[in-house]
Amino acid sequence: MGDNVKNNSNVSNAPVVSYCVRCGSKVGTDDIFCFKCGAKIERDNAVPKIEVKAKENTVSQYAQPKKKTANGITTNVWKSIKSLFSKKPIKIVLAVVLSIAIAVTVILNCFHKTFVGRNKISCGDGFAIAIQADGTVVATGSDDFGRCDVSDWKNIVDVSAGDAHSVGLKSDGTVVATGHYYSGQCDVLHWKDIVDVTAGYRITLGIKSDGTVVSAGNNAVGEGNVLDWRDIVSVATGGTAEMDYNSDGMLTMAGDAHTIGLKSDGTVIATGDNGYGQCGVYDWSNIVAVSTGCRHTVGLKSDGTVVAVGSNSDGQCDVSDWNDVVAISAGAYHTIGLKSDGTVLFAGNNRNDQCNVEDWTDIEAVSAGNVNTVGVKSDGTVISTENYISLLDKVELNVSGWNLH
Repeated sequence: MGDNVKNNSNVSNAPVVSYCVRCGSKVGTDDIFCFKCGAKIERDNAVPKIEVKAKENTVSQYAQPKKKTANGITTNVWKSIKSLFSKKPIKIVLAVVLSIAIAVTVILNCFHKTFVGRNKISCGDGFAIAIQADGTVVATGSDDFGRCDVSDWKNIVDVSAGDAHSVGLKSDGTVVATGHYYSGQCDVLHWKDIVDVTAGYRITLGIKSDGTVVSAGNNAVGEGNVLDWRDIVSVATGGTAEMDYNSDGMLTMAGDAHTIGLKSDGTVIATGDNGYGQCGVYDWSNIVAVSTGCRHTVGLKSDGTVVAVGSNSDGQCDVSDWNDVVAISAGAYHTIGLKSDGTVLFAGNNRNDQCNVEDWTDIEAVSAGNVNTVGVKSDGTVISTENYISLLDKVELNVSGWNLH
């Protein structure tokens, strides 16, 4: 039968000690032919390597080591990981998680840089302006110089009322202004990339997204010398107007002003008039908010306490015992502080009832004007101290129908 015929007589009793090289079957020591494939036995006591086909690749059935990646992960594990992350639901989940992480990072960064000094409501000299929930703006009080002409403003995210002009920051980083413009304080229509605006005595300031500051309007005493400021997250500017008669018997108005800048590291810088020490802020630290009156400056510290420098003619700087404060606002000669429980503190001049806020509760934002104070309640409604007298005339702020939520 040739080399492929098996010898049946020797198969049954032979002990199995070797393997057929051809098929790998066990064979006895005395067998000449393999009982399975019939091939003539060529003895090999080692475990044979049998070539079998797995899919399209030929691999060994025995002693085939697992390949490893450079990181020591087996090929099979690596393939499983790639297979898992290649599935569409997993891709969607990963994309959502990544998007949320990016959004949170951007939001936190924007909050730090752009919301430190933003106002939903602001008081000036005898008038107030506020942002409604839809981004439009309302105004009340004296409309001298057209400072309350804000009805056509849209997409506003920040407002500031100066002595006689109003400024609004739009969501696209551009700025609008109305009111007194003789000193150029309303020349802001070309501004771009702005994240915060502040209006003062015949001056407007804007913070850019890179932390630099731009200025328009008055610079009589250096209040506009801010072009070299860096890392600014909030600005405040204050000033006063004084009426007098010149040599010809004509009524004139003169003023002084100062500007305060809060840096990202919690320190404070200043420029402008310092006749009353209102710019003495260079030793301040851990400051999270600043506000300016006519001749005084107030700072809110990270621990909820308050510091103040400058004129204290009416007690407007008597804030050293304040604590648990979350927001501050300086009027011309008075200072307002908002506590974490929604109640309101006050110091300074109260000749026009601008400090009659001791019974206010549930307040989330405050603004002190030259001789007035308004507050926003947690439900979006607005309250104000009663009658206000501006430097030029007596006015009443009618905010009873406002709701900013």
